[in-house]
Amino acid sequence: MAWLPVDNSRQSRRMVKHYDVGGSLPTRYFGGLTTDTQIETSALAQALADTDLKMEYILFDDCYMSSVEVAYEMKGVAHYIIACPTEIMSYGFPYGRCGEYLLGSLDYRNVVDNFIGYYSFSSSPYATAAVTDCTQLDGLADIVRQINEGVGEKSVSLTDVQPMDGYEPSLFFDFGDYIRHKCEDALLLEAFNAQLDKVVPYKGNTEYYYSALCGKVRIDRYSGLNTSESSLNSLFQGYDNTAWYKATHCKQSIK
Repeated sequence: MAWLPVDNSRQSRRMVKHYDVGGSLPTRYFGGLTTDTQIETSALAQALADTDLKMEYILFDDCYMSSVEVAYEMKGVAHYIIACPTEIMSYGFPYGRCGEYLLGSLDYRNVVDNFIGYYSFSSSPYATAAVTDCTQLDGLADIVRQINEGVGEKSVSLTDVQPMDGYEPSLFFDFGDYIRHKCEDALLLEAFNAQLDKVVPYKGNTEYYYSALCGKVRIDRYSGLNTSESSLNSLFQGYDNTAWYKATHCKQSIK
């Protein structure tokens, strides 16, 4: 569930999650269904930081983890993040095709291409994947902070932004498309898109993604990262505690 904190509130328990739905095309989930078997992204990042070990990459073989909020949280413990911004089909990453590119001489482009290629010709032709270069995230955060300062409290019509999930209201949106709707400064938007290309050097997608909650959804705009910024979903609470929010909604320069 990307950046979402562990939440065992009554309202959260009542809300149907994508992993609660049994359908003809199940999607992937790992972790427990109760708070004692779950971990927050920030806690995972801290646990890795405590080992004093910087990972070359972290591959999340589950749903929604190609998220700007997740990547920013993990930037101190991993150079690259490999993940999906939507739900991933229950089979997960086809390691028989991708594994050789994850070992030895790493080839991130081929990881993404073989992932998308595998699902494109499968009976469940739904896939999204991206590689995030975490070393470029501070530059991205600086530009987004400037965009936020320029627009103030301007609200974005989320009905026009590409959804990345099947939740109602949506909890995850395409990050690049969200900023495209939010930014009113052409030069800042150009700088944002240039930096986003550095942050996400490799990405791929099929024509549709699939959600256990609603079935297939067409992908018209795709940046490789999702965001929950401005979501009206009840699970959105706690967003202002994320490292990404704090870095992009303050007036100080990124350190």
